[in-house]
Amino acid sequence: MLSDPEFGRILQKFDLSWEGYRRVRKGVKKRLRRRWVELGLTRVEDFLAALDEDPALVDECRRLLTVSVSRLFRDRELWHALKKEILPALAGHDQIHAWSAGCARGEEVYSLKIVHDQWQRRGGSAPGLEILATDLNPVYLAQARAGVYGQSSLREAPEDLRPDYFEKLPGKKQYRVIESLKEGIVWREHDLLSDPPPGRFDLVFLRNNVLTYESAANQVRVLDGVMTGLLPGGFLIIGAKEELPRAAAGLQPWPGLADVFHKKE
Repeated sequence: MLSDPEFGRILQKFDLSWEGYRRVRKGVKKRLRRRWVELGLTRVEDFLAALDEDPALVDECRRLLTVSVSRLFRDRELWHALKKEILPALAGHDQIHAWSAGCARGEEVYSLKIVHDQWQRRGGSAPGLEILATDLNPVYLAQARAGVYGQSSLREAPEDLRPDYFEKLPGKKQYRVIESLKEGIVWREHDLLSDPPPGRFDLVFLRNNVLTYESAANQVRVLDGVMTGLLPGGFLIIGAKEELPRAAAGLQPWPGLADVFHKKE
């Protein structure tokens, strides 16, 4: 296992936040150490030197540093507000275009699909929903496309919704989202630090990734890019325990929700 000081040097190399990784560092350290041993290295200095010499290893290490800890309907109050307030505020659109930026294994994406379906069932004439779900890590994207989750990932999902949207896999404590839930979702590799926003969106989820794990400077840079992709009148949603790195021009806090911001018309 990497020591904390060794891990801290690697985080510093990638301009990442020690505080952000503090609670999840155990699994990340194991992945890095495993790759370190595969390369035949014995010291963190050797690993850092290898990174300086091999751009492909840098890209691989960045993927190893990604974190996929999430749950369906994480922060349930947000999803209630989406159905009752935020989606209805977009009801005048012909189509709602959403971007899940840093979607990891897709829990957030399928939660949004379920909430939208519930809203449509209640409202009848609600607009359709198209979601672009992006992540740096292709392994996570493959898992998201499959839509298979263990019981722990569903522990915040309302019990009454499970029979309509999930199929229990035989002989396993796993559940798969129904095929119709996958419609209208495009999964794509995307690097928030270097790639421009992949479109223009009414709804952007930037939850529990950049604003937790990146340095303050990188947070500002990513937020500036995300803002260019957020349409006037649209909504930016961040993690419940996250804060914007600075006041973003044109963004107003949504009443009663510290993690939702509305872009002025």
